[in-house]
Amino acid sequence: MPRPSPLQLLRRALGRVRPAPKAAPRPAPTPPSPYVPARPEAWCLGEGAFHPRYAAALAAGPEALAALAEPVGPGLWALPVLSEPFCAALRAEVSRKQAWAAREGVELDAPNSMNRYGLILDSQTGDEAPTTLIDLTPLREALLPFAARLFPEHGGEHLDQHHGFVVTYTLGGDRDLAFHADDAEVTLNLCLGGGFEGGELYFEGPRCLAHHDTPTHAEERAAWAHRPGVALLHAGANRHGALPLTAGRRDNLILWMRAGGLRAAGDARTGLEGCVGWWGLHHTGRLRGAPAPQLNHRRRPGSATTSPTASTHRALFWSITRKRLRQRRAAPPRHSSSA
Repeated sequence: MPRPSPLQLLRRALGRVRPAPKAAPRPAPTPPSPYVPARPEAWCLGEGAFHPRYAAALAAGPEALAALAEPVGPGLWALPVLSEPFCAALRAEVSRKQAWAAREGVELDAPNSMNRYGLILDSQTGDEAPTTLIDLTPLREALLPFAARLFPEHGGEHLDQHHGFVVTYTLGGDRDLAFHADDAEVTLNLCLGGGFEGGELYFEGPRCLAHHDTPTHAEERAAWAHRPGVALLHAGANRHGALPLTAGRRDNLILWMRAGGLRAAGDARTGLEGCVGWWGLHHTGRLRGAPAPQLNHRRRPGSATTSPTASTHRALFWSITRKRLRQRRAAPPRHSSSA
């Protein structure tokens, strides 16, 4: 009888049902020591958390808040929200909690399906059990009239859920973020500061889910250089990405605001169900070689984490734009933090 070939042996082995190997007995794990904050005030949006100009606008009403916002691109609005001392305290606490988790062997949930490093602060989406380290509901509710005015096409007046988290970028971890859209109707992106270079955001226009990968038009492109304490508001469907970090560490507070009622009803304003006319500027085809953006959502077990490589035309455009972003970031802020 001829001796079976290695390939035949491999096929037999693969086609054979085998019992799962028994796991080696493990000693009972030692419970981790509890996390003790060094700065408890960083875990509460108290009086000192907000930028003075933002606090004054909140007291004055929605009109004052709208007047505080600065248009910085098509569909992009910037406004000072958190004070720099609070940003520094929260950034220090996030770093301290990450170090505690590494020391105690505690696995922190990734903030979303694309960022590996960060910390979930407050998740009130109805999808899973709520997670709350800082109650961000007052921040969402304060921005509701503003979002209703700026993002009516996205259901900005119906924002009743949120997923808030901090993302951390370092040279040894996540350095950039691929071209994507957020799983949110409206997104707040706020830099907590730190010494870093690079990491600017680029935007290439909103699309519904059905037309996620259509070409970008020149009038849709915009860029944003981070400013500590200043929040950038944009539609979650506005496709964007983050350029590579070149030095230091960058921590950003992200608040995804969702219209849970509209989503449950299958409303087209969410961009998840069908296509509505105002999403125009899309074509039926995709630029040859241009990757489709990912949908960045809250990470669940087994979710994908791969990032497509940026296309040649996008990389060239943003390499040219980057010099202007550095100059803008080095310039003094438009609004004084002491105002």
